[in-house]
Amino acid sequence: MSKNELQKDPLAVFAASEAETEGVMVDVEHPVTGELLMRWKIARFGGQNNAQIIREERKLKGKLTQGQRRAIDAGSADPEIVQRLNRQVFVRVSCLGWELVHPALKERYGDFSHEAADKILEAYPRMYDQLSEQAMEEQNYASDVLEEQTGN
Repeated sequence: MSKNELQKDPLAVFAASEAETEGVMVDVEHPVTGELLMRWKIARFGGQNNAQIIREERKLKGKLTQGQRRAIDAGSADPEIVQRLNRQVFVRVSCLGWELVHPALKERYGDFSHEAADKILEAYPRMYDQLSEQAMEEQNYASDVLEEQTGN
């Protein structure tokens, strides 16, 4: 956003950006070697996508038993059920795709699907933590970040 645009409307920086729904690329590197393993295309988890988050949560909660739904609403559910529900909502709302860089990952996981993404994030909870933190970080979806990634 140019200085001129900000002078005309100083509140424009608070407007939702296209990146919130279209997603940005987030690199996942090996924690020791720093080797790039994969890149995820992640939409914002929050902000402009709040209505979609609520719809997906309701849809997934509908697949649970009545007792599980009541326990979640009461705050007394098994933490594993809540964690699985949260992860699945995140995958369906925020995970838009991936680029598998490491050859072993290409062979093992292939093309992106929500099911494959959920399996990876269930198996590797630290990756889920990292991606969900990035998806909630408003700064990642500022218009200048999108312009930098797309070259516009």
